Amino acid sequence: MMSRTTDHPRSTHTIRIGSAAIGLAAVASAVMVMATTVDGWFRWDAWDFIQYRSVLSLAGLFGPHGGGLQWFTVVFYRTLVNTVGFDYWPWFVAPYAVGYPLLVIGMWRFVVRRGAGIWLATAAAVGLMFMASSSYLYDGAIGQLVSVGAGLVAVSYFDADVWTRGRQVGAATAVFLMLTTADVGVSLYVGLIVGTVLYRRSRAVVATLVPAGLFYGAWYFRTRASRKPLDVSDLLGTARGAFDLLRYHLPNSFGFSTGLGAAITIGAVAAVAYAFRDQRYRPIVTVWTVALGTYLGLLWVVRIAPGEATIETIRYGLWPTALLYVTILPSLPKLSHTVEVVLSIALVSTSLFANVPLALDERAATELQGAENRQAAEAAITLIRAGEPYHLRGRLDMSGGWATPEGLLGMQASGWNPPDTSDAAALRQARLGIRTRLLTSSAAARSDSCTFLDEGASTLLELSGRGRLILEPADRWSRFLAAWDDEWGSSERNYALATRSELQYVAVPKALLSIKATTGTITVCEPSDRTPGF
Repeated sequence: MMSRTTDHPRSTHTIRIGSAAIGLAAVASAVMVMATTVDGWFRWDAWDFIQYRSVLSLAGLFGPHGGGLQWFTVVFYRTLVNTVGFDYWPWFVAPYAVGYPLLVIGMWRFVVRRGAGIWLATAAAVGLMFMASSSYLYDGAIGQLVSVGAGLVAVSYFDADVWTRGRQVGAATAVFLMLTTADVGVSLYVGLIVGTVLYRRSRAVVATLVPAGLFYGAWYFRTRASRKPLDVSDLLGTARGAFDLLRYHLPNSFGFSTGLGAAITIGAVAAVAYAFRDQRYRPIVTVWTVALGTYLGLLWVVRIAPGEATIETIRYGLWPTALLYVTILPSLPKLSHTVEVVLSIALVSTSLFANVPLALDERAATELQGAENRQAAEAAITLIRAGEPYHLRGRLDMSGGWATPEGLLGMQASGWNPPDTSDAAALRQARLGIRTRLLTSSAAARSDSCTFLDEGASTLLELSGRGRLILEPADRWSRFLAAWDDEWGSSERNYALATRSELQYVAVPKALLSIKATTGTITVCEPSDRTPGF
């Protein structure tokens, strides 16, 4: 293509072995993603795109999700729903299962063409392949997949010797997709801006960065006009736990804190890039290094430093690792064949040892959440048919899942026909989710009364109509048991409470709710403003 290739002599035999290895890893990664999701179902993110959006309306297409612009994901979900209905597997999984390995192959070609050793580049790519085998990634990350892929193309154009008009159009398209399909694109955009300024790629600014930046800026300030003040964290959407890569793969192994792990990683990248980078590859290494530093730095400012709860999962560590891959590999010095092979074997072994078991472990969690959503949907339809009131324009269960009675019945008409369930235990389990939902709340509670619950203590509340309670943990990750009883039946369920939260409810016509602190201590308040917005 237009990229600069190395003049370092390569063995055709070595290149063929590397190509075969990366191809086999790609197939294995795709198979693992498909295998770990065969019993899965939609999680809560999907319902925003499935239920309340239309690609025919600007509000549906460009409305924010988790603070970020997700128009590509909207089109992805709506197209599949209109084509295959709610037949989740394999249709909603296959695009990611195939697309992610293709992206890693593109990254592998990118670094190999820029001087990276075949063995080391292949070994690192194999590890990256299996990081995405976690079933927690599947369809929900399609926007991030497109964003990083478009960023790879954009940087390839940025690195070109000659800019034709066709390349300008291609670069502009790539930057637009990169910036507007997922939160990680914002950091890639910053990296391109810095690289453009430092290396005076003025034509790149006019052709690519300015149009996309104007569009994204107009969207951001337009969609945030009703929110005062503007929330910087919206730029990053839901990628709040990217530092957890460092928890898994560096800090916890040596007892380091997350912050120290981040400093070590960024410092190592900067040192390698400065000491070993070839003059020819300096611009692209600069772009990737700035993008990685921006991504981790912004996450620290808006998510980690304020003490918000992080999700310790490989999902959020994937894209920083991908950026590390394309940053470091072109910067490494030329190694002897023996050293490179030994390092490659060690890298593949440790990557598979760390990542494949984690991917398989997460299958259980994914199946559980998907099963709960499916069970709640089946129970909700059963209860609606039986005449039981279902008033929530809210979530299928406490973890989420947008659905109304009309939407649930519409799902049946679109191809998903759950069997009627006569399992009383399943109905009891789902009933509490139908009556209540738990949301994070940053607003201070103007309370009429508050009850402080030590571990093991409980309180019994008489509820009627629509309302809300404010629950605040004194200890991180406190837990409570909620027990609900009304004329339609009873149910109970355990929940984790990481931060101040709002328990919204609908009691028809009245109900008893018992809240028991099972782990840690919890404060339960009844706010004077009882409107739940629900």
